[in-house]
Amino acid sequence: MLLEFSAITAFSLLFIASIFDVKSLKGDVPEIFLFSGVATGIIFHIAYTVKTGSLNPLLWSLGTGIAFTLYGYFAYRKGMWGGADMLGLSILGFSTPYLLGPIGLMDLTVNIMGVGFVYALGYSMIGGLKSPKVRNNFRQNLENQKFKAAALLLTGFLFSLYASFNGVNGEIFFALYVFMIFAYYFTQPTTSHKAWKKN
Repeated sequence: MLLEFSAITAFSLLFIASIFDVKSLKGDVPEIFLFSGVATGIIFHIAYTVKTGSLNPLLWSLGTGIAFTLYGYFAYRKGMWGGADMLGLSILGFSTPYLLGPIGLMDLTVNIMGVGFVYALGYSMIGGLKSPKVRNNFRQNLENQKFKAAALLLTGFLFSLYASFNGVNGEIFFALYVFMIFAYYFTQPTTSHKAWKKN
């Protein structure tokens, strides 16, 4: 039960931290929750190491936690993440590795990165759309390349139909495809119709 308590504590503290993150205009999260998550993860793994007589749980906790922290710090230094995001990843690294195992840990990491990417992109798009200049650029990009955008949407629709007939959720596939297209045009600098023709 020690490893289960470690994971439950980690996700509970991350849930509390997310509430502070959403409610705070600056995204401030009390550090006590984040550092407590790291500390309890290590403590639970030390206790499990003592209980089993094997160093593996503690080594997994420390090794994965340090690796996750280094990755989070890199993302933080590059401006991709905030400090709370970095420590949140550290909590998962120190608290869940031995319970989840290599495959479960890899799956969790991929999902976290995927969700984090969609969240960051969606947040930046919503913030950008509040700017009249950004909205105008976005609209102009779509107008200048409307035939190309229409062709991409048609292609995505056909792939979605094919996916539906082969047991894949075509609606979700199409929704993600459309989101990626609009995200692409949203992040591009304003282009002219003549410039697109030359390409």
